[in-house]
Amino acid sequence: MPSHVVRSSKVAIIVFFCLASCDSVDAILFMEKLGLSNAEVIRDAEMKFIHARGRFGALSELGPAEANLIKKELSSGEYQGYTFEVITVRGELMIRAIPKPVPNKQLRRFLLKQNGDVFELGVDNIIIGPVPSLRKTIVR
Repeated sequence: MPSHVVRSSKVAIIVFFCLASCDSVDAILFMEKLGLSNAEVIRDAEMKFIHARGRFGALSELGPAEANLIKKELSSGEYQGYTFEVITVRGELMIRAIPKPVPNKQLRRFLLKQNGDVFELGVDNIIIGPVPSLRKTIVR
């Protein structure tokens, strides 16, 4: 079995266990860190893509079928509890991470900018404010 499949399975088991049994604050923080970490993977892949092709790519272009910069699951736009969107505004890359509904959990929505700044988004996708503490404790 390929190593990325084993890692994905392990992460899925950890996420399920954490959501089922961890203190709710710990589970929420863990899921948010995963979401933000995946947004960073997408941003890093986009930076490689633009240097190679002169433009930002769609998530599907970053996956194994084309550029092979991110996992197939992440290139689908839905991964580990979040839906990811690549957007550009006046030539600046931004990654939006929107959580999928989880029973009894309120995960935050994030906007990761090209320069690494992270902002919390409201339900209407308006920036609420910066998220410095989560950014400093991100998991890899």
